[in-house]
Amino acid sequence: MIQSVEIESILLKGDRMSYSDIQRLLELDVKKEKICRALGIGEENEDLYEDMDFSTADKFYETYTFVLDEIEKREEERNPKKKWEEIAVQNGIEIPTFRARVSKGMDYETAATKPVKKGIPKHIRELARKNGIRYNTVYHRIKEKGMDPIEAATKKTPRQLKNGA
Repeated sequence: MIQSVEIESILLKGDRMSYSDIQRLLELDVKKEKICRALGIGEENEDLYEDMDFSTADKFYETYTFVLDEIEKREEERNPKKKWEEIAVQNGIEIPTFRARVSKGMDYETAATKPVKKGIPKHIRELARKNGIRYNTVYHRIKEKGMDPIEAATKKTPRQLKNGA
């Protein structure tokens, strides 16, 4: 009874277990698999249990580091989106932009590396919003009509003039 309480309290430390904790578990005949699961090496990676070497502290930390690296690689292979989101951010592409591109059918690599077309500057968009002018109207005025951005963001639309806005 006392041993099972001791075992459970050590296992609850999870990946914060020290090598001396692991030695004690081994002395109490706790199976390697149970220790590995407590360390966060889930059943989906049980093939890595055999790579864990508990014979010395140095070997334990060396093999544990290897196993954690391997788990990280597997996660990236299972979920490449996370890796490509990081690449997108490094390329100055915001995550919502990256995700929108992917949801519209763009592959991860292109979505994370294709430069973002620069639209209307933020201060002009905010000025237009304050004046009740839609982004599409401002964009059309600047890109299609060649209007000055400030004028495009402040000139009332015919509908606003008619309604007295």
